[in-house]
Amino acid sequence: MSIIRDTLLLQKRELERNLKEKYVERKVKFHINDDMIRIIIGPRRAGKSFFAIHALNKISESHFGYANFDDEKLVEVKDYDDIINTINSVYNNPRSILFDEIQNLEKWELFVNRLQRQGYRLIITGSNSKLLSAELATHLTGRHLQITIFPFSFKEFLDVENKELTEGEIKEKLHSYITYGGYPEPTVKKINIKDYLSTLLDSTIYKDIIKRHKIRNPQAIEDLVFYLLSNISNEFSYNTLSKVTKCKSVHTIEKYLGYLEEAFIFFRVKAFSFKAKEQITRNKKIRRILTQSHRATLPFVSPCLGVREQ
Repeated sequence: MSIIRDTLLLQKRELERNLKEKYVERKVKFHINDDMIRIIIGPRRAGKSFFAIHALNKISESHFGYANFDDEKLVEVKDYDDIINTINSVYNNPRSILFDEIQNLEKWELFVNRLQRQGYRLIITGSNSKLLSAELATHLTGRHLQITIFPFSFKEFLDVENKELTEGEIKEKLHSYITYGGYPEPTVKKINIKDYLSTLLDSTIYKDIIKRHKIRNPQAIEDLVFYLLSNISNEFSYNTLSKVTKCKSVHTIEKYLGYLEEAFIFFRVKAFSFKAKEQITRNKKIRRILTQSHRATLPFVSPCLGVREQ
């Protein structure tokens, strides 16, 4: 119990620091005036937990509990009652609790289901879309609302400056946004964007794909990502990807692409057709969600803004 308490106290101090940091209002509706569980999903580092804590604070829910399951000390806990009892102790019996990256907790959906029945108002975040939706559909049907948080829109990206910008400054900001995207942390804190995006991509691939799905051939995933980043907006076939990555099975390629979509790195775009069969059978295109990260990891890609905007 002491390890859990020490961990939650450290997280509480981090929470208090985050509430004091500059916050750009997100254009997302959020309220918690009923007992529905709020599920906040989106890419890693898109600002899900930052959005949640400021939204809770804004609507006079300053008395809320918090636990971040990106910490191995909490994930290793076997008795989940120890977690909730410690949260009640540290946060003085909060009615609302924010669980961050809860998909890392084994059988988390049963834990959440039980807490909701006990009267807690729950807000949970996750970086894996399919994992959350599949398990929620099974255990929490009709008792949850889903909110998706992506990196800053261009309007939110401009709001960081908190001042009127000239036309020239807006064009310069647009070029930066198209090139590197709108991830909140490097935008607000002005840290090195290339290093940030490269590290974020590597971390997402390892944590959300290789580690979570126990990939036995991580090089194949890395080769697939490298190829897709080099060919953003180009058509592809599963057979082509199979040859490029030396994966013998087209089924494996489809599975890997599914993992990349679940982790909000890419998504597949079907060819337009009024015929459903053609949409299914024709070659697809890849678009990125982990925004513009190919510019950070692949400096040789096309400088054409039109290609990047696609």
